[in-house]
Amino acid sequence: MRLSFAFLRAALIVAALVGVPPDAESGGSPGVRVAAGDGFVAGIEDLPLMPGLHPVAEESFVFTKAVGRIVHAVARGTVSTEAVARFYAESAPQLGWRSLGNHRFTRDGEVLRLEILPAAKPGSPRLTTVRFDLSPE
Repeated sequence: MRLSFAFLRAALIVAALVGVPPDAESGGSPGVRVAAGDGFVAGIEDLPLMPGLHPVAEESFVFTKAVGRIVHAVARGTVSTEAVARFYAESAPQLGWRSLGNHRFTRDGEVLRLEILPAAKPGSPRLTTVRFDLSPE
């Protein structure tokens, strides 16, 4: 069964509203906010966080269910959108991820989608936002 990303985001919001502790840093429980550690994307322990990106823990969640895990992790930094796309296009396949095109990858029954967003306001510091969404296929 494929879950839409709109559904996943809605599930994350619902979990946040029903009492997910804001400072929890564990990926092992359903609906828990997580923080990245040791240079890896929060909740995806073997996917490196590109140098120059910094995790945004308050916007990151992990759900562990019988059908698999659902991860939504956010990172920001002063890197170009092109550099982010190139970094993950080169590094993800080396870690066993097969490219599906358009910043999407698959491995071991999971789909990883990267949403790479440039700075929202012209004239503001150039902070690129990267959203990592991982879900079962």
